[in-house]
Amino acid sequence: MENEHLMEEKNYAGERSAATPATSKIQNDIIGLALTDAQKLLGEYVIWLKSNSAHGGKLYKESFEK
Repeated sequence: MENEHLMEEKNYAGERSAATPATSKIQNDIIGLALTDAQKLLGEYVIWLKSNSAHGGKLYKESFEK
């Protein structure tokens, strides 16, 4: 009886470790896509901030010229 229990534990541990690489790959794929999207959004935000700052600076300058 004890040997059967040990074999079941070994099989369960083997199944769990076999599933880990697949799970890790899926998680890495999801995380990788999320990071790529976040980098893209941050890049677009930086461009928007620079544009907005330039526009605000131009308006500020024009207000003094009038």
